Amino acid sequence: MNNAEWGDLPKDIVRLIMEKLVWSDRFRMGLLCKSWQECIHEIQNTHEFLPWVMAYEWDRWILSRDKDQTYDGGDRLCKLCDPNAKTSYILKEAAILKNRDLWGASPHHSRNGWVLFSTFISKPFYVFFYSPFTNEVIKLPKLKKVHFERAMFSSSPKSPDCMVITLSNPEKGKLEIQTFKPGDKSWKMFEFFGEFNRFSIIEVTYIGESIYCIFSNGNMGIFNVKHKEWKMLSEKSPFRSYDERRLVVASNGNLLLSNLTELPFWRFDISKMSWVEVEEESMEKQVIFSDDTSCSMSVPAMGNAKESGGKLYSVDYHCPAPFCCFYRDEIGTASEDYKWMEKEHDKILQIWIQPPFLNFSESF
Repeated sequence: MNNAEWGDLPKDIVRLIMEKLVWSDRFRMGLLCKSWQECIHEIQNTHEFLPWVMAYEWDRWILSRDKDQTYDGGDRLCKLCDPNAKTSYILKEAAILKNRDLWGASPHHSRNGWVLFSTFISKPFYVFFYSPFTNEVIKLPKLKKVHFERAMFSSSPKSPDCMVITLSNPEKGKLEIQTFKPGDKSWKMFEFFGEFNRFSIIEVTYIGESIYCIFSNGNMGIFNVKHKEWKMLSEKSPFRSYDERRLVVASNGNLLLSNLTELPFWRFDISKMSWVEVEEESMEKQVIFSDDTSCSMSVPAMGNAKESGGKLYSVDYHCPAPFCCFYRDEIGTASEDYKWMEKEHDKILQIWIQPPFLNFSESF
């Protein structure tokens, strides 16, 4: 059969075959024939809800000791790990194409199969999107101010509604926010003044049209992306110590907060402008994923995530094990669910990434 004959297969038959496959196999099947790719988007996802893991080589400890180190031109390992198939896929092309080497690139946020990166080793400094699922790169214009503490984006960078935002406290009493969207020729800068300490931004998350930002003193502020307005809230976070690491995650339109040492989670009630403890029954309907970037996320406890309801999985250098599981009174135990990936922990940086087929617009 030549390619034309494969393309003549009825869509109903192609769709029926694809429905029996995991998404990673559907994706590879779609590469065989362009017309089949449409079927992938037509199939409703009812089973695969767990985020994937993107892993790539970046020896942060070597870089911290030798700031003058430069890229040697060799290939760097980049791979995608599918939790449903418990299989890793090496992206052989990722390190050799122009502007696609991830050596020294810092991840900031993941959404819709894309990751927002910045580089501080290469000159000039730049920010870019990379999708390991399609091997695409979207490079953004040079920032007005190079330094920033947190960065996020609202939707797929190919969407005209995508908004990229960076936040920084470059000096005491000053907050800088830079924004960029498709069609802009350059970044827009917004400055706000108040009781800000230098480099005090701890966690941020994107909910609806607003960015929620928690500072090291427990204060929280909201930046309305549409109206470009900043507002500080009077209510502080509920934890006794602000020196401990915290997790802020958007979940079904809510802002959830935890410091990973004093579970359970707290939810910010916008109507009352106060923090309320999340009921255990509510947490059982979702699964939280955290890493040492802003790539944390929440997924519904459905399909392949059903047995993990109420759990928090963390992959970062603050935890005692490569993949830690937090659940009720079990704090920071090694995760059996991701044990198949632990052998890579010491070699590469790992972050959670939302596959392009996931859509959590429904309530859970």
